[in-house]
Amino acid sequence: MSKSASKVMTVRTASGIARIGRQVVPALAVALAASLAGCANRDSITVGSIPDDYRTTHPIVIAEKNQKIDLPVGAGDRGMTGKQRDALLGFLDGYDKSAAPALTIAMPS
Repeated sequence: MSKSASKVMTVRTASGIARIGRQVVPALAVALAASLAGCANRDSITVGSIPDDYRTTHPIVIAEKNQKIDLPVGAGDRGMTGKQRDALLGFLDGYDKSAAPALTIAMPS
């Protein structure tokens, strides 16, 4: 081989190494950053310091109370009057929206 041929090969080899280096360096930088990210101390909350009781963490209180509607019924009545029907339907409309539990109806004996 002549000197000029060896110089060409050396240049080609050097440019090939430079190309590989340009591809490997970013990959190594990403790998190094990822490995160092695992060493970061980001935990500022100790697990035992969070209360377990739901009444402490979520203090929402909903109280149920009994509601009463009085519809007078006469001894000889065979049906409801318009006012009684409107009062009952209004009560039941509000009762349905409040999603209350069981409905109890007391009738005279």
